[in-house]
Amino acid sequence: MIQDIFEMSLKSLTRQQIRSFLTLAGVVIGIAAIVCLLSIGQGLTNSVNEQFEQLGTNIVYMLGMNPLSGTSNTIDFSDSDISWVEGVSGVDYVLPLYSGVGTMQANSVRKNVMILSMDLDKSSLFEEYGYFDVEEGRRIEEGDTQGILITKQLAEDGFDKPLNAKKLVTINDLPYKIIGIQKPLKVVVGDYNPENLILMSESAFKKFSPNSTPTYLMIVTFSREDNSKIADELTKHFEDKYGQRSIYVYTSDQLLDQINSIYAIITFFLIGVSAIAMIVGGVGIMNAMITSVMEKTKEIGIMKALGASNYTILMIFIIEAALIGLIGGAMGTILGYGLSQIISFFVSESGMILQGVISLEITLIGLGFSTIVGVISGYLPALRAANLDPIEALRYE
Repeated sequence: MIQDIFEMSLKSLTRQQIRSFLTLAGVVIGIAAIVCLLSIGQGLTNSVNEQFEQLGTNIVYMLGMNPLSGTSNTIDFSDSDISWVEGVSGVDYVLPLYSGVGTMQANSVRKNVMILSMDLDKSSLFEEYGYFDVEEGRRIEEGDTQGILITKQLAEDGFDKPLNAKKLVTINDLPYKIIGIQKPLKVVVGDYNPENLILMSESAFKKFSPNSTPTYLMIVTFSREDNSKIADELTKHFEDKYGQRSIYVYTSDQLLDQINSIYAIITFFLIGVSAIAMIVGGVGIMNAMITSVMEKTKEIGIMKALGASNYTILMIFIIEAALIGLIGGAMGTILGYGLSQIISFFVSESGMILQGVISLEITLIGLGFSTIVGVISGYLPALRAANLDPIEALRYE
C-alpha cells in the first residue's frame, strides 16, 4: 500500500511538470539561501577557531581599563606589576604591549600614525602569526633603536610618493629609518593592513616615549586549563590594588566564545530573513496541492467508491507535498553548497580566509526543513481531499 501511494504521488508530480517546477522554485531558493548561509557561517567559525589555535589558546589578556565601568580611566602597568604577574603560578611569560601616537613626516608630508611596540625577544606569538613578515627590506629586531616597520598601505598610499625600505623619515621630529614593509596579514575579516600603523622595538619605543608604560598585557600560561584560575587571581589582585572594575581580564577561550556568539547571532538572523523565502515556497506548495485536489476530485471519488479510506487519501496528498519539499530541498541544498563554494573562492581571492563547509548536519537541516514545510503546507489540502463525499466527488466536473 505504501509503495502504491508513493507511485501515485510521483505520477502526480510528473503529470504536471511545469506546475511542479514552479512550485519547487520557491523551495529551492529558500533552502539554497539557508544552506549557503549555514555553510559560510560554519566556515567562518572554523577559520576563527583555526586562527586562535595558531595564535595560541593558553593566553590571558589584561587591559588597564574596564569598558564595563563607564569611565575612561586607564591604568599603566608598572614594572613591579609585570613582575608580580610573572610570579603567578602557571604563568610562562608576560608580553607587555606599548602603544602611542605620533606625527610622521616623509617627503615633506606629515601624517598622524599609531605606534605599536613590544619586546621582540618575547614576540614568538606574533612571529608565528606572520606579524613581522615583510615584503620588502628585513624584519625588525630588538636592537633596532631607530628602525621601524610600516604597513604596505602606509608605504603605498600614506604619502604623496610611495615609501620604500631604507627611506629616512621623522616621527615627532625624531629620525627613523624604514627597514621593512610589512606583508598584509590574512585574517578572517580580511587583510589586516591599516594605513597608519608603525611597528618598532621596545627599546626604540622607550627612546620615543621614555615615560610610557604598557596598558595591555598578554599573559602566556603553561596550560589552557589554568587560564580561568589565573584570570580570577589577576582580577582579585589588581582590583584590590586599583579599585573595582579598574581592569579587564579575559581568556582566549572567552574571547573566542564571544566572537563565535556574535557570528552565530548574525548567521541565524540572516537565516531567519532567508526563511521568508520558505514561507513563499510553502504557500506555493499549498496552492499546488489545492489545485491537485480539485483536478483529482473525480479520481478521489472513484478510489473511495472502491474502498479507499480517508487515511489513504490523506497520505497520498501529504506524501505528494512532502516529495515536493524533499526534492526542492535536495536541489536547494546542492545549489546552496555551490553558492557557498563560489563565495568562498572570491572571498579568498580578496585576501580573506574563508571556506564554505559541506557537512551532514547542514544537509539534514536543509532536507528536513524543506520536507517539514512541504508536509505542513500540504496538510490542509490533503485533509480536504480525505473528507470529500464520494458521491459528490463522482459528480464533480
